[in-house]
Amino acid sequence: MPVDRLVLRLRLNNVAVQATMSHSLIELDIPRRTPVEAAIQGLQGNADCFVFLIVVSPDLLHLPRFHELLRDGMRKLEHLRMSLEFPAEDAQPASRNMVLFDLPSSRFPSMRDLVLYGCGASLTPPLVSRLRRLVMTNEYGHTPTLAIVPFLDCVGAFDHLEELVVSNCFALAFPQDDWAPVPFEARRLIFVTIEDYPSNISQIISALVLPPQAKVRLIGNLRGASTEECCTAFTTMLSGGSSSLTLLRHASCIEAHHSRDKCVIRARADDDYFVLLKVITDALDKPALRRFRGKLFAMMVGTLADLFPEACVSVTSLKFIGYVECVTPATWVGCLARFTALQELGVHDIGLRASPRAVISALSAPSPACAKESLCDNLEELSLCGDLPDLDLLKKIYDCFKARKARGVRRDSLKGLKLELYCDRAFPESEVERYRQLLRAHAQRVYMTIYEESGSRRDN
Repeated sequence: MPVDRLVLRLRLNNVAVQATMSHSLIELDIPRRTPVEAAIQGLQGNADCFVFLIVVSPDLLHLPRFHELLRDGMRKLEHLRMSLEFPAEDAQPASRNMVLFDLPSSRFPSMRDLVLYGCGASLTPPLVSRLRRLVMTNEYGHTPTLAIVPFLDCVGAFDHLEELVVSNCFALAFPQDDWAPVPFEARRLIFVTIEDYPSNISQIISALVLPPQAKVRLIGNLRGASTEECCTAFTTMLSGGSSSLTLLRHASCIEAHHSRDKCVIRARADDDYFVLLKVITDALDKPALRRFRGKLFAMMVGTLADLFPEACVSVTSLKFIGYVECVTPATWVGCLARFTALQELGVHDIGLRASPRAVISALSAPSPACAKESLCDNLEELSLCGDLPDLDLLKKIYDCFKARKARGVRRDSLKGLKLELYCDRAFPESEVERYRQLLRAHAQRVYMTIYEESGSRRDN
């Protein structure tokens, strides 16, 4: 009975190959003792028939034969996936250069999907111009050897590309002083993930104009970098990016989050399209470097408006999760004053050991633009989570709203006030309830929960 595809699966010592050919369906199990050379010869003998090829974890001794196979080309091949998995006992990956394959465009005229894990390819515009999906990822530790300039030369050929994923591929490079790319409008490119040095990310993004519906993840690799370099990483990644990432101009929600396991800024539009910025530093997962993480979080708060200058008039929601004790009232004022349309604000201390006193002080202050106006006078929802050192904090929250109302705000009361506070000792319930009632004069809904938890609450 005729069928329309041939699937050839080869599983050898530590090589797995799957190839698909049109017109017939065959499944062939090759015994483990079969030489890898014989399997590769079988592929070469039918190279111009395959439309789908997956090669998983070939023995590194046989890589030259796979290089030869790909140099010869496969005229009908539409999907190529190479996955190199290096031995676990390889203790010094940094000493190993990235494996690069040569894919001559003229010998792969049908290529649509190119997926390379643990390796890469020297790309050319004619090859890239036909791709719908381009994935090249390498684990941190491999020495990235691809030059970024030839890749940037390919950006203008992203006519059909829908997904771009590149991770730890390019050698560190800085743009020339006279480098002024003409951004290419990649209308179909809606899934983008780039993990690399921040300066490399900036050059790639600056060479593109992505559609508004794009979902973008930019991950800066700052391992081994200085504190100063880490603190400028977000700005570096987005330098020149506002013209490339249209979402940066009309974001409605921004969240900044820094803890032991992540350091991210996420901007989202009402339609759920987003840009995610992430940095990977040596301070992650290291308790002793908490002070470094705190400094970085304070920088994230202080420079947030500079990252999204055109969105300051459209952002209605801000959420901060991190090392709240490291952010001064002046930093909060400088940040919040820029977001003139802000309606929802959340400030959560990551370790539940710092009180939100600084942000309350900021909200109590007049607007820097006009002393007769309150900061964030469109505010409707406020959520605070952290330490309750004493009941004086509740008094300061109440006094804050009294001062804002006396100064004049566009809303006489909030729609919602949510307080999740943690203390080392119990406070008189009558006093807590009194403040709850007082706060209800300034918010239509008041959710105030106080948890008694002594000692260290979270190790972040």
